[in-house]
Amino acid sequence: MCVETETEAEGTSKEKCGQIRLPREVIDWQQVLEDVWKGLLTNKDGTVVVTSNLENALFFSNLFLQSLGYTPQRAALELQSVFELPEPPSFGSSDCHCTLPKTVGFQFMRFKKIVENLRERCPWDREVTPYQLVTLSREELSELMEAISNQDMDNYAEELGDLWLHLLLHSVIAEENDAFELADVLTKASEKAISRHPHVFASDHDADAATVLSKWQERKGKNSDDESVPPNVFTWALRLQDEAHHHGLDWEDPMQLKDKLEEEFEELRCAFESGQTQSMKDEVGDLLFTVVNLARLLNVDPEDALLHSSKKFQRRLKYVTEHQAENDLETLWEESKNEAG
Repeated sequence: MCVETETEAEGTSKEKCGQIRLPREVIDWQQVLEDVWKGLLTNKDGTVVVTSNLENALFFSNLFLQSLGYTPQRAALELQSVFELPEPPSFGSSDCHCTLPKTVGFQFMRFKKIVENLRERCPWDREVTPYQLVTLSREELSELMEAISNQDMDNYAEELGDLWLHLLLHSVIAEENDAFELADVLTKASEKAISRHPHVFASDHDADAATVLSKWQERKGKNSDDESVPPNVFTWALRLQDEAHHHGLDWEDPMQLKDKLEEEFEELRCAFESGQTQSMKDEVGDLLFTVVNLARLLNVDPEDALLHSSKKFQRRLKYVTEHQAENDLETLWEESKNEAG
């Protein structure tokens, strides 16, 4: 977004695409702000605001910066630098604050502009790489799962926002490198969703989830006997179990798996006593697969649950090692449950 005065805009077409000319006397600054943001939504090459005088240029620029999240004091300093003023401009407290509508289009574009600003001005956001973002997103997904498990809707929305921040950073980095644009991402996602749901958008009439899932896998080029292993084995196990569920092969009650767990553990004991390494590996895998299935039936993310338990163990282990000289290990371990959580 660019702000110019009439003098600076001389020689440009009055009907130039993306150009908004303000009258000398502006009555509704809120409407002007919304019109400019609409221009940012619809004009790929940006929006140029042309004003009749410096006063209006400064006033609007101040409104725009505040709508982007700048404090009045920081906005004034930015304007002093951009317009090369001897001191920061001063605005009256009244009629100097406008807000964007709480609609998806406005708020999404505002978020993207904020991320672009971070890439330009924040040292960390400027240096972060897509690879680092993937690692950080795993942590955010874990926090998202915790919010969902706790049915904490405020935190749920906040964690979704953290993931959106990472996704927008990916897109902005790609745009900087002329790899692709956010519009390309959204277009591809929409086209893929449409092509893989002909029972919604075309003439297919699949009546049940099992049929939909089977055809979706066909369109994606995958099937249930595909031996390729995805990066996250927890996700793969859950996907297979979910597919079995849609075909009617599932447990009715999570507690029914108690006997199954005991059965798998007994088979593991037999393999251990016989010293059969491959059998022990198979039985440990069956035991883990059953535990993942139990987590699915309880609506618990197994990876998040394991992460939570590992962190808990880490805190208790740290307590034990720090107090090892004070007592025996068994006593310290019991103490750690209260002291370290």
